[in-house]
Amino acid sequence: MHLVDVLMAGSVFAIASSSSLQLWSATAVRAQQLTQRDQLAQQIETDRLQLQILWRDNLPLMGSSSGCSATAAELLTLATNSPVPPALRRDLQLSADEQALHIHWSASRDPQLQRERLVTPAGLGLCSLPTAEPAPASDRTETDSPITDSQVEGLAS
Repeated sequence: MHLVDVLMAGSVFAIASSSSLQLWSATAVRAQQLTQRDQLAQQIETDRLQLQILWRDNLPLMGSSSGCSATAAELLTLATNSPVPPALRRDLQLSADEQALHIHWSASRDPQLQRERLVTPAGLGLCSLPTAEPAPASDRTETDSPITDSQVEGLAS
């Protein structure tokens, strides 16, 4: 083998090694960025769940059938007093009709990572519906009772 061949093979090997190292480095950086993004998304989800638990524990369902026991303003007050994870930013705002709370999370390190939720007391299960008494059996018509298989087969023919 001549000296020129050895030098050429060495330079090709060095260039290939450098390119491979750059590709591996770029892949590792991208994997690390995705891991950090997933961790931030998990922190947002954890904060959302902690708020939901906070609301359900501190705003219990009223025993009466008169509707909601909590308001969106109460949701806002509790959420404002709840700590925000350090890597996140949480913006709270009442809706125009003050019936819901709009929550916007964003990550300080990744401005593209954002989540939004519109929360209402009814959506959290803090409202009860008035219960209607079932009609007495004597007032029920045939249409009130469930259809049986034989009735369905009779309709098909």
